[in-house]
Amino acid sequence: MKRKTLVSLVPILVLSGCLNIPGNLPANEFTFNASNSSTKKAIIKTFRSRNYRIVRDSKSQLVMDRPAKDSVRARLIYGSKRNTVPNARVLLTITGNKPTKVNSMAQIVTNPGSRSERITDVSQNAEAREAIARGMDQVKKQLDKK
Repeated sequence: MKRKTLVSLVPILVLSGCLNIPGNLPANEFTFNASNSSTKKAIIKTFRSRNYRIVRDSKSQLVMDRPAKDSVRARLIYGSKRNTVPNARVLLTITGNKPTKVNSMAQIVTNPGSRSERITDVSQNAEAREAIARGMDQVKKQLDKK
């Protein structure tokens, strides 16, 4: 009996060690003490320098993406036969004016621009949120210089 119990507990212990329990996720909402237009310009400048291109730009929303060539995990999980490199997409909702609030959302786009385009929300992924937070830190530094 003891051996059966031990044998059944070993896989459970091994699998529980594989669990990835994230700590505190970086914020996905940012506040800038600048006008709406200057915040948006700083965001565009920062993310363009990181090889993002603008997909959609409206008064309150900015959507940018770039090929996720640097993420092997994204390529393995979200790549397709047609396009092995998915796009990393950032959706930003911009509200207010002095202070300006920016709410971010991260997505992976498989087969971007095609009929078989598939979008996966990765906003709860720590790496994606950290990458956006680093970009927003650069935006904040840019706006503080002015």
